[in-house]
Amino acid sequence: MNIGLTSLLLAAKPFVREVHAFEPFADTFERARENVSLNPKIAHKISMYNVGLEDKDDDRTVLIEADHPSGAFTTKGWRSGEPHRISLMNAATTLRPIIAAAKTRGRDIVVKVDCEGAEFPIFAALDASGLLEDISAFMVEWHPIDWRQTQHDLMAPLLRHGYVVFDLSRSGVNGFFYAVKHSR
Repeated sequence: MNIGLTSLLLAAKPFVREVHAFEPFADTFERARENVSLNPKIAHKISMYNVGLEDKDDDRTVLIEADHPSGAFTTKGWRSGEPHRISLMNAATTLRPIIAAAKTRGRDIVVKVDCEGAEFPIFAALDASGLLEDISAFMVEWHPIDWRQTQHDLMAPLLRHGYVVFDLSRSGVNGFFYAVKHSR
C-alpha cells in the first residue's frame, strides 16, 4: 500500500468497487491511514491491513536505513539500520476469502503487486494455491532483490495459466509488466 496514493487513485474510479491494501511497516501504514481519511468520499472503498504478504506467516524484525524514504522498504531488510517489527501473512490464505467474496458479488479481481522484492514469494503462494485461476489481471512492479530472479520467474506461472503478458521491464532494474487472463 505504501502511503495509500495508488489505493486512493484506484478507489476514485467509479468502476472500482473495493480496494484491499497491505502495508507491513507501521509508520508507512499510519501515513496511508491519514491520507485515506482525507478522502472521505472514497475511503469506504478501501480496506487497509497492517501486514505484508509473502508465502508464509511470519513475524520478524528487519533493519531499515534511517535515510530511506517511507514506503521504499523491503520485508527482507538491510544489513544495517533501525529495527522495525513487521507481520507477514501467506498471500494465498489471506487473499482467498477476499477473492471468494468478490467472486460471489460478480466482481473481477485485479491485483496490483509492488512489494519491494516480496513479489516472488507472493507469486509462488498464489501459484501453489490455485488462486491464479480466479484473478482477471495483474499490474506488477517487480524488484530484483535476488539477482537470480527476474520478471520471467513471475510471468511463467501466469503464462501457464493462460494470461497474456505485456512486459515493460528493462534489464537489471526494477521492472513493470501487466498480465490479463485470456478469455476462452
